[in-house]
Amino acid sequence: MKIVHVMNWYIPKMGYQENYLPSEQKKLGYDVEIITSDRIPSFKEFRGEFHDEERIIGEGLFEENNITIHRLPVLLEYKGSNQVIIMGLKSKLRELKPDIVHVHGEINPVTLQTIICSKRLRFKVFVDSHSNSDNFILNSPLKRLYYRLAKAFYIIFGERVQCWLPVTNASKDLLTEYFGVSEKHMELLPLGVNTNRFFKSKEFREAYRIKLGYSEDELVIVSSGKFDPSKKVDTLIKAFSIVVKECSKLRLLLIGRGSSEYMNYLISIIESDNLNEHIRILNFVDNSELGIYYNLADVGVWPGTSSISVIEALGTELPLILPKRNDDYKVVFDASAAIGFEKNDIYSLAAALGDLIRSPEMRLKLSNNARILVKEELSWEKVAEKSIEIYCGGRPKVHGN
Repeated sequence: MKIVHVMNWYIPKMGYQENYLPSEQKKLGYDVEIITSDRIPSFKEFRGEFHDEERIIGEGLFEENNITIHRLPVLLEYKGSNQVIIMGLKSKLRELKPDIVHVHGEINPVTLQTIICSKRLRFKVFVDSHSNSDNFILNSPLKRLYYRLAKAFYIIFGERVQCWLPVTNASKDLLTEYFGVSEKHMELLPLGVNTNRFFKSKEFREAYRIKLGYSEDELVIVSSGKFDPSKKVDTLIKAFSIVVKECSKLRLLLIGRGSSEYMNYLISIIESDNLNEHIRILNFVDNSELGIYYNLADVGVWPGTSSISVIEALGTELPLILPKRNDDYKVVFDASAAIGFEKNDIYSLAAALGDLIRSPEMRLKLSNNARILVKEELSWEKVAEKSIEIYCGGRPKVHGN
């Protein structure tokens, strides 16, 4: 079976679904390739690292994780919502002759392009969705117009979608609310973790605590990712400032980058509360090294919008604190692998931090539950196996609304 993944962007050396799912499918013995654009996105968090001209990786054949990546030129790019129209997509699909095309993102133009040519080229289309109420924001007339056009498109061409693949329950709910997709036409395909990179290691913990100057009696809280206001890192710092007054051995390690405006705001909070000795900010860390930093920590906190980093941290058996009633984390809460707090509530987060800091037994329980969850459901190997079952499982086609 030939599988082709189609997506707006492929960012090398990251830990996203598109970096790992195709690779794990290939390890299962399938012929798998990727089609994407000739560039990486213009996320504002990257702008300090990449100038616009440096975003262009180029056309042609590339390879990562033993997967061939076909990068095609871009006809149009709209940076406001990080969308592109790719040139030559139909010709490339005709050349590759896939049986299955897994398209990433339900309203991306490349998804609509792929669906249009699926009937003539005779491949089955599976459309995944990473959308939720935090990232599906119709905050401009142009976005609202495009959404209406996409909805109309699926009324006409929706029957060509073999199955929808939301990555979380929140994504499932959004597909139903905005596109009228029935639950029977969806199959949950969760995000996973690379267990060869993210695993518990006493050696990593000892070596990197020494490297970063943390003593074993210090309790380290970690958070990572693309930092922007939706990630609520400022809420974490403010909650930390409350708890650290009761526990002078508490430390906060932030790994990531945001816009200069947001990072300056975070630094101003740290300085105004005299937290410089307690908080350290590191730049983006290569995904291959992130597991090392999760191992040196005692607690992980992701206080804002959903992040793949949460799943990766579970691989290292890190006890987690996450916002309550976030359907993206339902599988984590259902497995009792995290404790919750009221989103945007500094004092609720401070209370959750205090609970875990004071209770080694609670941290151990969360850690054990994380190990079981990853082993049974959330390794990329398990996710890849499930994806193949869905491709081959005769799921019913979607018939519009």
